[in-house]
This record gives sequence, C-alpha cells and structure tokens, in this order.
Amino acid sequence: MAYIRQSPTSGSLGGVTRGIHESIILCEGAGYDVVLIETVGVGQSEVSVNDMCDMFCLLLSPAHGDELQGVKRGIMEQSDLLIVTKSDGELESKAKLTAAEYISALKFMRPKSDFWRPKVMRASIYKPDTITEVCNTMYKFREKSAATGHLISKRNMQMTTWMWNHVRDEIMNLFQRHPMIMSKAPQMEKKIRHGEVTPGDMVLAPFFDKAPSLLQKPDGSVLFECMCNANPEPTVKWYFKDKELNDERHVTKVKKMVGKYTCTMIMKNPSLADQGIYKVVATNSHGTHSVEQGYVHTYLHRYLINTPNPT
Repeated sequence: MAYIRQSPTSGSLGGVTRGIHESIILCEGAGYDVVLIETVGVGQSEVSVNDMCDMFCLLLSPAHGDELQGVKRGIMEQSDLLIVTKSDGELESKAKLTAAEYISALKFMRPKSDFWRPKVMRASIYKPDTITEVCNTMYKFREKSAATGHLISKRNMQMTTWMWNHVRDEIMNLFQRHPMIMSKAPQMEKKIRHGEVTPGDMVLAPFFDKAPSLLQKPDGSVLFECMCNANPEPTVKWYFKDKELNDERHVTKVKKMVGKYTCTMIMKNPSLADQGIYKVVATNSHGTHSVEQGYVHTYLHRYLINTPNPT
C-alpha cells in the first residue's frame, strides 16, 4: 500500500497538484496495488481528485452536519463513501448524529452510478474494527466496479481528462511567459483595478486581434496569413531559424486589402521538422516592420505569436 500525502496545490483547484497523477502511475509501476491519496481541504465544486481515483471518499468531522450539508453538497454528490471520523469518547454521540444527518441528506441525491449507492460510515483510530469495516467496504466497491466494467471505462475517461488538463496548463504557462503578455500585463491589471475596463475586454483582444492565422489546406499544405498595416505595398520575406524561405516548398504572396495588406505563405508537405521560430519581415519606403517570436507547431496546427503594430 502506498500513501500520497497532501501537498501545496500551487494555485491548482481540486485539492491536488499537477504531479499527483504521475505519482499514482509511479506507485502502480512500483507494484503497489492500493494507493491512498490525501487532498487538501476542498470546497463545493473542487473535486478534480475524482478524475484520478477509482473511489472517492469524503472524510467528515463530527458536529458539523448541519453546516456541511449545504456547503459540501457538490462534493457529496461525487463521493462514493462518506466517513465520519473521531467516532469515539465524547465525540461519539456527535459522530452518530452527524452520520445520521448525512444519511438523510444522501436520500435526496441521485447516485452517480447504477451499481453503487454512497454509504456513510463512522470510524476511529482507537477502534480498529471500524477501520477494518471501512477497508472492507472499499474492497467491495472495487469488486463491483470491476465486475460491471465501470472501473475500466472510468480510468479511460480519466486519462483523457488529464491529458487535456495538462494541455490547458501548458498553454497557460506559455501564455503567461510570452514577452508581449509580460510587458502588457501590469498596464492591463492597473486598468482593471481602476474599473476602466472589464477583464473580458482586456485579456485576449490586445494580444490576438492582429495575430497571423495558421490553416491546414485540403492538399495537406499549411497556409500562414498575417495582416500588415504598412503603406505603400511592402516586400515581404519569411524566415525560419534565421534562414529565408524562398524555395519551392514555400510560396509567398502579398495581397492588398482595404487599408492594409495580407501577407501569406503556403508551406507544402509540412512535417515535424518545420516546428520552430518563424519571422515575417515587411519592408517598404517607410522602413522595415517585422513579426517577432512567431512560434508555429505544425503538428498541432496551433500557434502563439507576437505581432507588433507597424509604425
């Protein structure tokens, strides 16, 4: 049996850190059949831990039944087992009352699965038999979960969920570390604090209104497109790793629009080797204007790019 104790969440919601999922896989790979995960205190909707475990247990302190029925409703609906702790000595009567209140509350909630109805139990470290009963209940849950196929389907769903969670976290990290975001963030936060704009007005528009688009064409090629406000018509060059792209694989064009120009490049037969830093340089009689820090990931067909306004 392996035990993963609670650790600071570093701002992550759900009561768990990003590395917990990998820790579970590591413990399983080391041969531990049972892995217990302790979370920090969580609230009504912070139940991300349910996306990484087979059974979700909620530990409750006695004498808080009336308060927690409302506050913990969200987390109660996700729980497979509710355990009232410290059921001994002077607190035993309060623990019984708390358990009864939660049993009553669960009657008005729809079970989250067809094969199991959430149970409420009392336990105390001074009463080993209560700990044994809790463990037996956990093993019984797992047997039913495996027999019905719920265990496999839930684990498959969990892996997908955590994949997208990591994607969102990584995108957020890239976004926050981006040079343009870091330079504009203090001014943006100041305007929001002073009530000059709403968060929705400030967060995305200033950074992506002029960003180039990256589209995959039906023939498999990739189209890069960037707007340029410079006049007169500029001469445009695209660079990859400081090397100009002027071969047969890369076709560049400049098209005049209303008040601006569209700079495009078609990349034929893209591959993973085309991932990296791209740069667009537009030159006319007023000078040279460039799109800096263009990061293109052709495998995902997504981008994070900094587009300064031409002067």
